[in-house]
Amino acid sequence: MDTPLTDRQLEVLHLKAKRHTNAEIAEQLVISITTVKWHIRQIYNKLGANNRAEAISIARQAGLLQQKQLPPKQPQFNYPTPSTPFIGRNQELHHLKELLNDPDTRLVTLMGLGGIGKTRLALQTARLMEDNFSDGICWVPFSGRDEGELIFTTVSDYLIENILTALKLPTQGSDDLKGLLRRYLDKREFLIILDGFESLLTGASFISELLAGTTACKFLITSRERLHIPGEVLFTVQGLPVTQEADVNPEANDAVNLFLQTASRVSDSDILADDFLPTIQRICAHLEGLPLAIELAADWTRLLPIDEIEQELEQGFSLLDIGTTGIRSVFDRSWNQLTDSEQASFSRLAVFQNSFTREAAEQVADADLERLSKLYDQSLIEKVDEGRYTLHDLWRQYLGEHLIARADRDAARDAHCAYFAELVAGQTASIASGDHSKVLADLDNIRATWLWAAKRRRLEDLHKMLLPLDWFYNLRAYYLEGMAAWELAVDSLQMKNPEGLQGIVYGRVLVHYGLEKSIIKGVDEARSAVNKGIAILRQLGSPEDLAWPLILSVFVGITDFDTQLEEQNCQEALEIFEELNNPIGMAFSLSLLGTNYRKNGRFGEAQQSIERGLAVSRSIGDLEGTAYALRNLGHLNLHLGHFETAWENFKEEAALWEELSLPRVKNEALRFLGEASAAAGQLKEAEQLFLESLAEFEQIGDDGNTLRNLLDLGNIALQQGQTKKAHE
Repeated sequence: MDTPLTDRQLEVLHLKAKRHTNAEIAEQLVISITTVKWHIRQIYNKLGANNRAEAISIARQAGLLQQKQLPPKQPQFNYPTPSTPFIGRNQELHHLKELLNDPDTRLVTLMGLGGIGKTRLALQTARLMEDNFSDGICWVPFSGRDEGELIFTTVSDYLIENILTALKLPTQGSDDLKGLLRRYLDKREFLIILDGFESLLTGASFISELLAGTTACKFLITSRERLHIPGEVLFTVQGLPVTQEADVNPEANDAVNLFLQTASRVSDSDILADDFLPTIQRICAHLEGLPLAIELAADWTRLLPIDEIEQELEQGFSLLDIGTTGIRSVFDRSWNQLTDSEQASFSRLAVFQNSFTREAAEQVADADLERLSKLYDQSLIEKVDEGRYTLHDLWRQYLGEHLIARADRDAARDAHCAYFAELVAGQTASIASGDHSKVLADLDNIRATWLWAAKRRRLEDLHKMLLPLDWFYNLRAYYLEGMAAWELAVDSLQMKNPEGLQGIVYGRVLVHYGLEKSIIKGVDEARSAVNKGIAILRQLGSPEDLAWPLILSVFVGITDFDTQLEEQNCQEALEIFEELNNPIGMAFSLSLLGTNYRKNGRFGEAQQSIERGLAVSRSIGDLEGTAYALRNLGHLNLHLGHFETAWENFKEEAALWEELSLPRVKNEALRFLGEASAAAGQLKEAEQLFLESLAEFEQIGDDGNTLRNLLDLGNIALQQGQTKKAHE
């Protein structure tokens, strides 16, 4: 006979025939006892039976109990099918597959800021992992639902009901849905994907219970924040990579490819034209590969030319602020999860340029380690290097708006300025001796600090930074940047009657501006600024501020090569440095004084003074001072005809500059080695050294030293009788 019973009722009937209790049937079929009783009543009604014995008898006569077993269930997959092709992330997919195939990994959390593409990556992972889970893949979306909206249920119950619904299991008629879910999942092999879990984090403990109560199920969770439960493997999702190559190949550039794919759906313009690709590349780089931002920007191609989209984005992110799917709405969800004090700290991080350290975050933004850790775990900041952190530039713009709204921007920038001014001041000795690592790591922050200090006339901060920044700019040959920085301060601080700290800072800035200008435009262009600055410093009676300007004026020849004035300035500076017990200044003064003696033919005094300066530099481990003293000693020995000794001096100097990673002065030392070789008659060796130095100077764009090397090579060619070569 054709059975009137459903498949589930047949399962219940078979188990009843084997004398299973209602509770045992419920556990085996993963349904509630109430549901078992309901099915039994349906069986009795359909078979016309009054009790279990009658039902079994009728079923046997009808052949229902001899019926073949039902066919095995097929794996179930309920994840949505994306409407667009998946782009890139091949390495991430490969890594995720390895993690989910690892027997020891039960829970992977895809972490990243809103709009970074966590959901899309999870969907693609599901598609690629279908054959790896015999019972299927269960997709459970939670995006857009906050815990505060759950008025009539707990977070755990809400999670249970949604997972049961996704698994197509009943959620009515049972007082133990948690037990129902655990019994069903026990020994089954599912990949359960919970999407948008950050809004339900208090339910993380329930996920931990499920992991402990099952053996073969695995969880892939997308969240802006980690769950903090045992066994959780964190997988941070970054923006799509943007190549820096000039020739853009869309097929090999994930970010550009995403832009083009989106634009092709809304625009019929020739978006693939080669002329557009560099602009698209810049847009994607500006958006730091954030997929949502790239798609929102590309959507504007329906109305705007590519170059106008780029211009709009440079002014801010209002172009990306489109309704509930816009960047602002996405960011608002994360922002609203923070407390007031956390919002205050987070918004202050917007004043940092590029990256920052833990110490800087605490001093400037009151973001201690605990708060920094929370921001990191919520995907609001990123770790970019050992001990350094950053935030996405779109977040920086968003936070900047909140800083203004809180009337906290100027205070935050003042705190930022004070911190980095102190950092630069504390690096004075290190910079002078050639260690520029800390300044280079925070160079963008230091540039912003100088601009703000000059604009706000923060005299103490400017005063602290003057000397170390001057050393830094000159040792690294950042002449144009240095001159621009000093000129900005000159314009901000200029005064008719200099007085007080502003007068001192103004005088110092004038000197540094003039010295930088002398390197770029020549001594004649710079002399008036330097002399005016020194006159102000003399008038205000600050010997400590006067010493270095005196030395540097001699160093770059502002003194019109008046040897008497040069000697006087060196001696005066030396006395000040001795009074201040400043060994770096003493060594530099002695070395430069010795050079002055050499120019005057006082060779014995020259050697004594330079060697004394060299000894001071060596004693304090000042590599930069040691290198300069060796250079001056080499020139003295070269002048005296001690070519081999001069060669050794220049060789040691070059090695020190190499150790300090300062290519410009190292190349100068190579040129001096060439001069020593040429003076000793070793023309081939000299030519090779000049060529090596020339190539290096051409590479870093130092035109002045390139010219000197060409002249040296011309002289070598003349000495070898190669007139044509010398002319070239």
